[in-house]
Amino acid sequence: MIKKYSQDELDLDAIASSVKLELRESQKQSFAKDICDMLNYCYENLFCESADGTLELSLRASKTLGELRDDEAVECGCIAQMLDNSPLVQNGMIAVPKAIGSEGGDE
Repeated sequence: MIKKYSQDELDLDAIASSVKLELRESQKQSFAKDICDMLNYCYENLFCESADGTLELSLRASKTLGELRDDEAVECGCIAQMLDNSPLVQNGMIAVPKAIGSEGGDE
């Protein structure tokens, strides 16, 4: 049986910090419930436990993944307009602030 996550197992401060969230005490319980619900949904719907106790992609998930179409690159014709409307452009790309990873530095 796949183990379910419970709210008291989560390090909320570490999770929130990793995605640059600052949670007030009044928000932590709701955040913990949401995180547990998402983790448990993923485990219940994507994974199954093998005979040796390890997690494997479930047959349902692998079948669904096998039905995905191949990516096909197409020219959208609006790149110049998107770049013109972007607040900051760097090296021909939209520049966005780093949100995940260590503080400072380029990774």
